[in-house]
Amino acid sequence: MHLPALFSRLSLCGHIGLAGAWLASLPAGAAAPTAPTVPTAPEITLKEITELSETLQRQRAAEHAVQAALTSWNATAAQRVQTYKDGPGRKRWQDAAQQVARVRSNPPSPEAGQLWQALDAGVDAASGRNPLARATDPRSGDELAWSSAWLRHQVLQQHADGRYSYAYALNLSRLGRPGEYLMEVAIFLAHARLALQIDADRCADTTLAMDVMAGYESQAHLRELDRAVKALPPRQRATAVLEAIVIEETLGERPPLPWLCQAPKAPHWVDEAAWQAARRQRLQQATASLLRDL
Repeated sequence: MHLPALFSRLSLCGHIGLAGAWLASLPAGAAAPTAPTVPTAPEITLKEITELSETLQRQRAAEHAVQAALTSWNATAAQRVQTYKDGPGRKRWQDAAQQVARVRSNPPSPEAGQLWQALDAGVDAASGRNPLARATDPRSGDELAWSSAWLRHQVLQQHADGRYSYAYALNLSRLGRPGEYLMEVAIFLAHARLALQIDADRCADTTLAMDVMAGYESQAHLRELDRAVKALPPRQRATAVLEAIVIEETLGERPPLPWLCQAPKAPHWVDEAAWQAARRQRLQQATASLLRDL
């Protein structure tokens, strides 16, 4: 499919992502030394026992050194990841948000502007009403690019909920050659899940929120994307999740979503301070889980 000029103006992250390049220098874990074989022959001598004891002492010292090195590496890896998140990663998504805002303020054609206005009219954050069915059903290659730009703007500038990231990932998978934007698909698929989980943590009853996520995850097209993402090498998958975390941390907290936490009569929220603590913990744990593969 021909890639319309508009979409080529959007600053996508590339096939590996900046995080992958930034973290590429992280050292691999050291291999533990092999334990010596203990002699079992009955004629073992005092000299051999003494030598074996010294060998075992050296072995224990080596094991302690390896453990210390691994502990030091983990701390260094965590520090490097945090440096990336706070520096180049955050700036990159801030720049992306500013760029998509400029694209939005300067439609490439009257038709693009009309489509964006129509999609805007379908958004109601309080009730959860959205135009995602229309945004993911383009009638031409140009509409695919315009709808994708609108979805990107919703996620990065309007701070839309995770459903919009699901839709954006789906549209990205249809752009260019097959698999050309797979890393971007992986990033926004991960962001969709992360954002919905964080918003669901705000609900006293998460049943509806989990149903919303399950509804997206069960769709045939998104199952195909999930399989494609899972086939990526571990470092690329971890890089995509890290970028999703950086997006979420860069954007900050979304307002409560009444439609997502709807109880029988009215939305029911957990304590705000408790939710904020849970959000920080979820982001920290998600980051820590990636260190082995980055």
